[in-house]
Amino acid sequence: MLATIPFFETFPIVIIKDIIEIHVFGILVGIGVVLATWLAQKRATEKELSPVIVGDLGLWLVITGFIMAHQVSLFAYYPDRVFGPNGSWLEVFKISSGISSFGGFLGAAMGMIWFFNVERIVLIPKMLEFRGGKGRPVLKYLDVMAYGFTVGWFFGRMGCFSAHDHVGLASTSALAVNFPDGWRDSVPAIAGYGAPGFTPRFDLGFLEMWYPAVLYLFFRFWADRQTGLRPGWYAAIFILFYAPVRFYLDTLRATDIDGADKRYFAELLSPGFTPGQFGAVAVLVLGLVIWVLGGIRAKDAAYMAQVDRDDPTDAIKG
Repeated sequence: MLATIPFFETFPIVIIKDIIEIHVFGILVGIGVVLATWLAQKRATEKELSPVIVGDLGLWLVITGFIMAHQVSLFAYYPDRVFGPNGSWLEVFKISSGISSFGGFLGAAMGMIWFFNVERIVLIPKMLEFRGGKGRPVLKYLDVMAYGFTVGWFFGRMGCFSAHDHVGLASTSALAVNFPDGWRDSVPAIAGYGAPGFTPRFDLGFLEMWYPAVLYLFFRFWADRQTGLRPGWYAAIFILFYAPVRFYLDTLRATDIDGADKRYFAELLSPGFTPGQFGAVAVLVLGLVIWVLGGIRAKDAAYMAQVDRDDPTDAIKG
């Protein structure tokens, strides 16, 4: 079967070459952040939670998520950029040079722990401050964030697809993208998979973006009609379903291209495991923890009845 997904290439809007350039990837990620926050705030209002807290939490997680996304990308996938012959510790500050989705999860988890243990976070006094979540129903907020995150993740992975950041194995699958030979020097042409001049390959950004789309529809048209779901249900389901999907998708990543994902324990099972697969196992455990905690909280009548509407007297600076 021949690949049916046509190849396309996007180009940045150049304002000042190599200094100010607007990429389609950045636009789509920005749209995802805005829509995810808006949907989560709308959901918070419906669930008698604070949309202001959701807004502060969302911005805070963007900051912590992107910082850790780059660090994990750098040290787990491309450690030579720091430790290699031409490496430099300045790479830790070059966030635009690479990010990892599981690094983003780690940063978000760390950010949430911090957020829900303090009453206020002050980055720049009187200019950039966030309300904290101390004493608030954490699992309920996780649910509204997960609900919005499905839409944000869809646009984020669409951004990856637009940049072809995650090139996969050559394939004759109908879900492969029909990459033209030579479109990128680091990606070799392989005869026999497609028409002359083309090497169809999986594009992991394209494949993964459908997971959050389907999950949002599941949330919207099935889960929302159910009653008695435990707190943390939406967050746990998002993670528990994502872990095996991501673990499998990483088996489709290319191993024959320059800059292919670093593999570990290849001597045990070829071609080895990607950092993303280790991340999938870690978030699976996290999902199970949230599920169990939700079951415990579901038996707590006071917690289940707790609401957290905005306090109009609590003005935030910045």
